[in-house]
Amino acid sequence: MGACTFPYERVVNAFVAEAKAYERALLFAIKMGFRRILVEGDSL
Repeated sequence: MGACTFPYERVVNAFVAEAKAYERALLFAIKMGFRRILVEGDSL
């Protein structure tokens, strides 16, 4: 397991923030060597 943080500027709404967070999480998981990733969220 791992942890990371990434600051974002000029995020216009929650949808964009969550999409950027998913993208970073997937890239981070791939870099850590995970081959299967399950992504869940609570935004509509």
